[in-house]
Amino acid sequence: MAEHKIGCLPVLEAGVSRLPVICADIPALRELAGDEATYIDPDGDPAAVAALVRGRLDADPAYRLAVRGRASFDWDVVFEARIRPLLEEAAR
Repeated sequence: MAEHKIGCLPVLEAGVSRLPVICADIPALRELAGDEATYIDPDGDPAAVAALVRGRLDADPAYRLAVRGRASFDWDVVFEARIRPLLEEAAR
């Protein structure tokens, strides 16, 4: 695996950062990540690869919370729900 060490760094960084590891199904990455990664076929059908990635992310509670947080606390949402009513009340 020595010749693949540099290519494995993103997998290690994702794991250390507690991010979902989704990577190509090649021997060096399988050896490194074992059962803790989701593997995609590098030559696979793009729709099948996308579905696999979507399924992996949808199964991750931290990812789902991040999506919900971004949707609920987006600046436009916060402005419309919290700030605009205050400004309108102050203008009256």
